[in-house]
Amino acid sequence: MKYEQHDKALERTPIGVVSPLARVAFTWPVLVVLLLLAVPAASQAQYYYSINANNTNTVTITGYYGPDGDVSVPATIDGLSVTSIGANAFYESIGVTNLTIPSSVATIGDYAFSECGLIAFAVPSGVTSIGEGAFENCANLASITIPGSVTNVGLLAFEDCASLTNAIIGYGVTAIGASAFYQTSLTTSRFLAVS
Repeated sequence: MKYEQHDKALERTPIGVVSPLARVAFTWPVLVVLLLLAVPAASQAQYYYSINANNTNTVTITGYYGPDGDVSVPATIDGLSVTSIGANAFYESIGVTNLTIPSSVATIGDYAFSECGLIAFAVPSGVTSIGEGAFENCANLASITIPGSVTNVGLLAFEDCASLTNAIIGYGVTAIGASAFYQTSLTTSRFLAVS
């Protein structure tokens, strides 16, 4: 009797035993469905965060592992209000070029955006404090706007931002730390009644 190669795969198998062909036929559609379900999650920004001890209805962003480009930090995560960008949260996120932070954020932590790829940044009006080295060595950062709600700009906050040529600083700022604008290319600094 003459059999062709593909005929052997179609032979009957004993009850309870799954043929290799049946396993493949079942497996690939399941994999396709799982991949399709994963696609929307992969295209969304993703954050590490911690619940704040002093107010359990709020969170601090502690890390970012989402896509590059334009990033918008949400006002809430899992129903909790985002009130702080923590230390080193976006550290070395060189692909993040534009960033929007909600007005619910009150503090930007130490080195939060250090060595990021930001081009320009407007601190939201809810922020009251910018931490030490918060934007240190953001080589592409050309302009920064700090609203009047900010009272303190930490030391080294914009150190080594070589492209920084323009800073607009609100009158609310009462303290600017040592070397906050060291090694920048500032050509224009304005203190304005910016809210």
